[in-house]
Amino acid sequence: MGCGSSTQTAQTRHQNHEVNRKFVTTISTNPDQKAHPDGRAPSNITDDMKRAQVQPNSKNDDIGRSSKITAVSRQTSNTREEKFQPVTSTSQEDAKEAAALRTEHPDLKDDFNCLTNIMELFKQNKHARFVSEISNLRATCETGTKKFTVLMDFLSYIGGAKATMTVYTNTLQETGWTHISEECLVWKSGESKEVQTARFMVQELRGFWVDATDASMVFAAHLAEAGLFPYLVADVANLKEPDYENGANVFDTSVTILYNCARNQQLRQYYRDISAISLLTPILARKEKNVKLLTLLTLSYIIDEEDNHLLLGDDHDFDFLLEMIGEAWEEEDHRDLNGYSLEELLNGLSNLAQNDDNKKLLMKKGAVKHLKPILEDGHDAEKQEALKVLWELSFNKDSQHLIQEDASLMDLLNTLKKHQNKIIARNANGALWVLNMSQRMGKAPQKPVVKDGHVMISYQWGNQKMLLQIRDKLRENNFRVWMDVDNISGSTLQAMADAVEGASAVLMCMSQRYKDSPNCRTEAEYAFALNKPIIPLLMERSYRPNGWLGILLGSKLFFDFSGKYPFEKKLDELVRELGHRGLNGASEVDGEIAVVKQLPLTAARTPDASSWSQKDVTEWLKNNKLAG
Repeated sequence: MGCGSSTQTAQTRHQNHEVNRKFVTTISTNPDQKAHPDGRAPSNITDDMKRAQVQPNSKNDDIGRSSKITAVSRQTSNTREEKFQPVTSTSQEDAKEAAALRTEHPDLKDDFNCLTNIMELFKQNKHARFVSEISNLRATCETGTKKFTVLMDFLSYIGGAKATMTVYTNTLQETGWTHISEECLVWKSGESKEVQTARFMVQELRGFWVDATDASMVFAAHLAEAGLFPYLVADVANLKEPDYENGANVFDTSVTILYNCARNQQLRQYYRDISAISLLTPILARKEKNVKLLTLLTLSYIIDEEDNHLLLGDDHDFDFLLEMIGEAWEEEDHRDLNGYSLEELLNGLSNLAQNDDNKKLLMKKGAVKHLKPILEDGHDAEKQEALKVLWELSFNKDSQHLIQEDASLMDLLNTLKKHQNKIIARNANGALWVLNMSQRMGKAPQKPVVKDGHVMISYQWGNQKMLLQIRDKLRENNFRVWMDVDNISGSTLQAMADAVEGASAVLMCMSQRYKDSPNCRTEAEYAFALNKPIIPLLMERSYRPNGWLGILLGSKLFFDFSGKYPFEKKLDELVRELGHRGLNGASEVDGEIAVVKQLPLTAARTPDASSWSQKDVTEWLKNNKLAG
């Protein structure tokens, strides 16, 4: 079944950044110079920038564009710009996505044309002007809106994210800056035009990245692919004690960008590659609340089962987050004193609650008492996140009893499961389902294989495109396949339960997103509890399940559909593994499933030819077009 989880809206995250980014848009200045309110160069520096062909607000009649986005200025390139080299062209897949956005949003035609023309500045090596126009997008197109998200997606698909990275790295190379420090951002009188331009470009790009990565997962992914993370890590690693207290521009921009990008679960390997967890964890010991909270929320997205002990070493971090949630709840605008929205704080708590050890600790620290008033009187988005936390906590057996004994909380859940907001209703139903699973087990069929059953596909929505192909191919091979897109009607949880109970085999499509989804965990644990034959499919390259998913799958062979191997080859292996299970016209036999142990998963391989049956030989001859 397709599993998903509620996520923060770009609007909410943007609101937080507008309130909390007080350091992002403030540059350190000497006493006789003051920064522009939006973080740009002081006025006397701007005069020099104009002489350097940087005119942030100039207009150009020969570039088609929307009136809502400032026109690209018409200037000849300066000597500095000519040193840069254009980035390589976008991939065919990205070009298709950009074209699709044009089709889906014809009302944004002029805006798309404007972005395309801004990219022409980059290709012409007019990089200072390119940065100026990119930065202007933040002022001329309201950030935090759906429109801004679409525009950032489009810009990234046409190469904009990687282009900004090219300009940034080239600027650092030319200035000799190995990392960005607070000193790099101090405007000084008497500086050369080149240094002023470099500072302007670095500062504007970092501020732009904060908004772009907040709005667009696509932009975040392309920046990660372009190699931004090691630069941000170097900035944080080289911070000195005063940098946290005086301005904190470098820390705030660096970690905010890392935080925004961390919301894309597919980027976790990038964080592992740069040892981000070991870098950020010691910062939790700092006293500055804004520093501590930003760090903790970032870690909530990227910390994994192996490193979770680093958080448990000082469980006061959990107290701190609960304190911030309580503080935000008491404020009229539901924001803590650092500007973080209650929804955002609850999302971080939900991330931490995915770990089973953390579940126990959060229950011990009274997390439920913070959730109840939100479930009663919170805004819809806050209720969604609070219910997701409760759903996660419900997977712990000890927590189940404590929650079930709270009559008022159970009444709340039973009320919210009928809520008109579908996400609230789904999350409430999910929590209730897990809490009542043991009761349902007594009523469900216990046979692992069902005669005339189907093959059920249990997956996370992010992998739907690939699994639709697998579904169609299995059907071509005469299998009965259950997939939610074909069968959902009424209650999705009831449909899931019926699908599991009627399955001859369950294809468990594992990825980080699958493991992190309480929806996916609910159906996976139900299939396991009913002793259903489980066949793992790997959907994310190099992913290895741990935590609850690792325990559930144990030493089972998996079939790699991550793109590492030819699709048809892996499909043939999967068909062989399924055998008669779910096959139309087959006579199925009940049998026992092997006991699962927590061992590394092993990729399924084609059996050695010496062990083939006559059927195997016939199929091989047919597949290789050798059969008579």
